[in-house]
Amino acid sequence: MKKVTIIGSISFVVIVLCGYFFFKAPLQHVFGIENAAVVIGDQTQVEADIKQFKSDLVSSETFKVKIATVNEKKVLVMDKASADKLLKRGAWEKVEADNVTTNPIASLPAVSSETGSLFAKTKVDNLQLKSSSKGNVSYQGNVIIGGSRQFADMFAIVDPSVWVSVEGDEKTMGIFHFSELEWPKRSEVANITSASTFSTK
Repeated sequence: MKKVTIIGSISFVVIVLCGYFFFKAPLQHVFGIENAAVVIGDQTQVEADIKQFKSDLVSSETFKVKIATVNEKKVLVMDKASADKLLKRGAWEKVEADNVTTNPIASLPAVSSETGSLFAKTKVDNLQLKSSSKGNVSYQGNVIIGGSRQFADMFAIVDPSVWVSVEGDEKTMGIFHFSELEWPKRSEVANITSASTFSTK
């Protein structure tokens, strides 16, 4: 009986700690409090989200992306200018060798009309996006957006001339910069479909 009680107590502590680290402890990057979110959806959905949080936002911006399917994997495709907006906010994060720690990257690989860049969990060779232009993308490492890979399996950055002809579902991505993002506001943001929070300047 005592053993069951001890195991039950340990399980409860583990659940509490997991809940703490999932919801509250994203004190990322040496205790940097999360105060931003990246959202993706139809334009009307994202505009509604902006309206919902308008009084809490320092700034917001939106841009178009596409969700393509290659070899049964979802690839989120954006042009270089859009990728730079995410970079400016610190939303691109490199997954370190321990597969747990993430850190914002300082720069993005160059892209051209010939070759784009691809971020994925594991190395991918010779990925070709469906496009009337050259849709070649070169693997550039394990990098994610806003601390997660929930938007797609992989992320591709291409030249604007390539992006316009990539076959895929067009979506709107929004970057929300909050004055603060603590409870209960964090809970409200977490309920947005396809939202990922992170720490920005």
